Amino acid sequence: MSKKQKWWELTRENLETKEMLKGIGYAIGYAVAVILLILVVTIVAFYFTPYIAEASEHEDEITRTVTNVELYSSSEILDRSDELDGRTLVYEGETIGEALERGDNAWVNVSDGRNAMGLWLSASEAGKITRYGDYRNDGDIVRATGVFRRSCSEHGGELDIHVSSIEILRVGEERSYSVSPSKGVLAAVTLVFLGGAVMLNRRYSQKSSKKIIKRRRRT
Repeated sequence: MSKKQKWWELTRENLETKEMLKGIGYAIGYAVAVILLILVVTIVAFYFTPYIAEASEHEDEITRTVTNVELYSSSEILDRSDELDGRTLVYEGETIGEALERGDNAWVNVSDGRNAMGLWLSASEAGKITRYGDYRNDGDIVRATGVFRRSCSEHGGELDIHVSSIEILRVGEERSYSVSPSKGVLAAVTLVFLGGAVMLNRRYSQKSSKKIIKRRRRT
């Protein structure tokens, strides 16, 4: 092989390498752009989701429906735990998770939208609860009356309320989800962008391949 042929062979290999690196660079650029777009869409969709409004409305429902001083929010109970220790009080909120039965008694978690409190009550009282809140359901809104214990000796020093009675204020129900128009538009824009990115990437790859084939034919 002559020096001229060797030089041309090296030049051709360098050109092929540059084309390959350029193609990889474009592919990485498209991938980064797609990832950034997905992140933006996710943030915007979360910001506009109706669930946030529903949650705030739901929290507003858990308000002081009892006028006497025995009704306390979870924040008040935690902030005044020393003062309220051993006192009978009323606490309202949404039942969440599931009941954990312990013989003739059960643990039930109740959230007032700020914090969740553990309620220790009889299995018969827990049986009044019809639904527990999760991602599919809104739990029952209950009013529990019982003795607050900052560090319960019966339950390993845990903070809890030993409930004597529980009242169902509102029965829970299954959540209904609907896709908002803004989410539909964002999804469509994302699909169009992804489709365009894939087509541009394929077109550039095909052009690069044709250029390389032409150079090889010339040699």
